[in-house]
Amino acid sequence: MLNNRRHEQLCDAATAMLRNDKNVRCIGKGGKIRNNPGKADLSPIQKCTEAKRTLDGPLHNSPWNALGPVRRAQKIVDQRDVQTAAIGRNLIFTRWLHKMRPTLFNADRWGRQTDCVRTCTSLASRSMKKTCFLIWFVTLAIAAQLSAQTAKPNAPSIPATRSTPTNWLARHEGFVAQAKKGGVDLLFLGDSITDGWRTKGKNVWAKSYEPRHAANFGIGGDRTQHVLWRIENGELEGIKPKVAVLMIGTNNSSNDSAEPIADAIKLIIQKIRAKCPDTKVLLLAIFPRNKPSDKPEQLETIRKANEIIARLDNGKTVKFVDINKVFLGPDGKVPADIMPDFLHPNEHGYQLWADAMEPALAEMLK
Repeated sequence: MLNNRRHEQLCDAATAMLRNDKNVRCIGKGGKIRNNPGKADLSPIQKCTEAKRTLDGPLHNSPWNALGPVRRAQKIVDQRDVQTAAIGRNLIFTRWLHKMRPTLFNADRWGRQTDCVRTCTSLASRSMKKTCFLIWFVTLAIAAQLSAQTAKPNAPSIPATRSTPTNWLARHEGFVAQAKKGGVDLLFLGDSITDGWRTKGKNVWAKSYEPRHAANFGIGGDRTQHVLWRIENGELEGIKPKVAVLMIGTNNSSNDSAEPIADAIKLIIQKIRAKCPDTKVLLLAIFPRNKPSDKPEQLETIRKANEIIARLDNGKTVKFVDINKVFLGPDGKVPADIMPDFLHPNEHGYQLWADAMEPALAEMLK
């Protein structure tokens, strides 16, 4: 354990070297230090002794600025470990010796480390390593704590844009232009699964929804926060759909917990109702998935989120419909002949979607 004895060893070593080394010549007559206001009458030996006394006392009493670079780290360590504080003071003393080299020794000795400094450095080397590690560890812990404290409390509910894909904003603007034209009686909002009606589900769409003046505002990769931003930035301006079909949240499930996802979905519904008071919302459960990369925790998040959003069904303006069972095989997982990548439906999957949703949709469109 490091204590004051350690400090004495450091300064005793420095003092002994200053006394015995004939090659170390002090600046000024009588061993006095030049160019050091307030300390000109101290010899190098006296100054070393006073340095030890200063280190044993409060850091803020130090008359030299050499302590400044590590003062903040020292305060952090002092709050956590008294023993580590002693290590830190040894480190500071060694740094002070390096700082005072131009003052303690002649200019012709600056180019190489003196025996005094070398001795003190050797004595403190272990302390320096331990201190650097502890300061690094404490800094990381504090940074992590501050990051957690300053993180957004409910990111899924905070509207946000996307930088990828590069055409994301252009697609949004296309939806805004489409909305301004009006004539939309049925609106689909969501992510890549909804977006897929344009590709793999286009034949089912043409048969089941085009005659109903439907519009597809799904964008692949979207999360709840992106749909919120799109709604707040014009995608519902100019239209008054009878029904809005909403299915969103699967992309949030890898990073967010069930409650924030459900809260965000609730907020989306509120935004839809605020923009279009006469629009009813057909809320679909987040579809099942079982990609090889999906973790059990992610699947559990989806299950819990669906349980929560099911309570948003008020029997009037919002209807929750869970059609997930039509996508599952006997083993309770999504088979490849419905979702080849175990996430996005193929044409057969979109037909299953349309058929399972039709009774509720037809009732709401009346």
